Amino acid sequence: MFRSLSGYERSWLRGDLIAGLTVWAVLVPEALAYPSIAGVSPATAQRVLIPGRVGRASGVGSDEFAAGGRSSLLAPNQTEEALMPGPLASAHTVAKLPAQDLERARAFYRDKLGLEPVEERVGGLRYLCGPTEFHLFSSSGKPSGESTQMAFEVEDLEATIAELRDRGVAFERFDMPGFGAQGDMITAPDNYPSKGTSELGAFFYDSERNLIGIAQPVGRR
Repeated sequence: MFRSLSGYERSWLRGDLIAGLTVWAVLVPEALAYPSIAGVSPATAQRVLIPGRVGRASGVGSDEFAAGGRSSLLAPNQTEEALMPGPLASAHTVAKLPAQDLERARAFYRDKLGLEPVEERVGGLRYLCGPTEFHLFSSSGKPSGESTQMAFEVEDLEATIAELRDRGVAFERFDMPGFGAQGDMITAPDNYPSKGTSELGAFFYDSERNLIGIAQPVGRR
């Protein structure tokens, strides 16, 4: 690279500076985008990606370096293909709950939870809760009741429990190793970092034996 600079003319400098700034304007957003895909910090991405691209432009470095060190951003056992968003990455998710008796389920969600379907079709009821939704569908099958199938996240779990209990909802208590207990609530020892430091939760069965959870993040920043 340095031998090639011996024939460099000063008149080229203006054009090269403009080209360099243009390339930099592309590299910085790319370096900031990789962390959200690969699960690393922005600082890591900038240390790896930007020097890699610069190295490629100057004609030095291995293919690994020239590629921006992408494999160094991958988690263990993760391939480069895993960095590419799948076809469902931006899809809208919907919880589907089976009901052996759809009218019985409709009555439970109306009378006990205060929820009404926004629309319905043969064998199905659609509910909206804020920006999310869930469906009850007629089914001959039944849930195991051994794991949570859907959960609501609320700001005040204690007040929510009190109101639902007044409506006739019976809360369940489970022995969960590693979790604390506060009456009808359990206390999780941690939480997803973006949601807080811990979490309170409570559980009940709907009329179809679907296990429903209610959660309140604690220590949200």
